[in-house]
Amino acid sequence: MPIETAPKDGRRIQLFCPSRKQRVCCGKWRGKFICQNGRLIWQPTHWQPLPNPPSLLASSSSAKPDADSLPASGTNSTVQS
Repeated sequence: MPIETAPKDGRRIQLFCPSRKQRVCCGKWRGKFICQNGRLIWQPTHWQPLPNPPSLLASSSSAKPDADSLPASGTNSTVQS
C-alpha cells in the first residue's frame, strides 16, 4: 500500500524502501519511519500490515498422524478397481 496510508500510531508494520540495500524491514512511525533495529528508513514507498503470528492450533495440525489412523501393518491400503 502507498506509504501515505501507513499507520502512524506506533504499530509495527512491514516497510519497503527501494533505495536501501535491505529493502524490506519491520518498523514503525516515531516522527519518521524507523526499522525495528533502530535504523532510520530514509524513503519508504510502501507498507503492509504484519501477518498474525502462528497459533498453537496451527502447529498441532502439522503433527504426525495418530497411530490409530494408520493402516494396520501388512494390509494393502490401496484401492483396486
